[in-house]
Amino acid sequence: MGIVYTKKKFNCKTCGRWMDDRRRAHHVRQHKVAKELADEKRGIEPKVKTERGRLRLKAKKELSLVKVCAYCKQEGTFDRGPDGLFWHMDHIIPWSVGQIESLENYVKACHTCNVKKRNTVKYPSGDTMTAAHLTFRGTGLYRRLWEQKAFGKSAS
Repeated sequence: MGIVYTKKKFNCKTCGRWMDDRRRAHHVRQHKVAKELADEKRGIEPKVKTERGRLRLKAKKELSLVKVCAYCKQEGTFDRGPDGLFWHMDHIIPWSVGQIESLENYVKACHTCNVKKRNTVKYPSGDTMTAAHLTFRGTGLYRRLWEQKAFGKSAS
C-alpha cells in the first residue's frame, strides 16, 4: 500500500493509479477497508493495535533521571548503566507473560540484569521507582500481585 511521489502526483503501488495530494489519503483508506473486508471473509482476525510504542517512549522520558538499576541497585550515569552499556526499559512482568502495558510495569534496568532476567518475572525491591513516578510497592500492580500471593523468594 505504498505511494510514490512524483511531481505533485502520486502513484499507488497497490493498484497503479495516479492521483493528486487531495485524493491520496482517501485512496489509501479505501485499500485498507477493502483488505479488512477480504480478511473478514476469509476468517482472519484483525490485528489489535496497542499503545505499546507510545507508552514505551513515555516511560523512557519519565525514567530519564533515574540512575539506579531496578534489580542490582548499582548506580550508573544518566545514559549508561553500571556495566557501561545503555540502559534498558524493562517490563517487571514481561510482555510475553502477562501483556500488561502500563507505566507501573516499566522500570530502568542495566543491560546485564535485563539480559539475565529474559522473559521471567523478577520483582524489583519495593523502593524501586517505576515510570508512573511511584515506588513499586505503591503501585496498583504490586497490590494486585500481593492479593494473588505472587510474591515468593524472587522478591528482593
